[in-house]
Amino acid sequence: MPEIVEGDLASPGTVARALAGAGGLVVSVSAMTPTESRRMKAIEQDAVIAALDAAAKAGVDRVVLVSVYDFQQELIAKLRLETAGIKQAVEEHLARSSANWTVLGAPPSAARRLSTVYGREILLRRIPLLLPRMARALTRPLAPLSDRIHFVHTMTGFVQLLNHFPAALAAEAPADHQRLHDLFRFTATTLEMEARRRGVGGDCPAPLR
Repeated sequence: MPEIVEGDLASPGTVARALAGAGGLVVSVSAMTPTESRRMKAIEQDAVIAALDAAAKAGVDRVVLVSVYDFQQELIAKLRLETAGIKQAVEEHLARSSANWTVLGAPPSAARRLSTVYGREILLRRIPLLLPRMARALTRPLAPLSDRIHFVHTMTGFVQLLNHFPAALAAEAPADHQRLHDLFRFTATTLEMEARRRGVGGDCPAPLR
């Protein structure tokens, strides 16, 4: 049975207790809240890297990192999105390690597929890019003055990032999937197939492609 260890990720003692006897480490950390966004680097980068190093020392060599899609330096510079650099730093640290690691991205269609799988409508609204661009420009000089303004400034940056999904990355997906299949010899499944197997939700339509 899994054991729940409650504590502060930035506390070495808490991390050590959580890793004791563990067979793997799943990192899914977010400081994207109005009160914590200013500490994003300390939480999502410094504390996560320290946890990865602690896992290596504890002999935990299987690591799964929940991140977002691959970052490109020119896009980070264009959007002036410091938080993207934080994710990139963690991924680069993990790539240099000896761990058996996997990085999971966040596909834009996930909400629609989950809505279908669970039989519950997830409301999706398109936001015109002009609005987040204006909001980001207006909040930039005010961000240091307020936690909430800083949070809005950061969030509007991520909205722009998600709307710049690299076409080349999407085009590489079939080849990447084939490499995984050849390497691990697994039978591929989808969210919809797993939902049917587990009896989750209603009648699911054919898998979304």
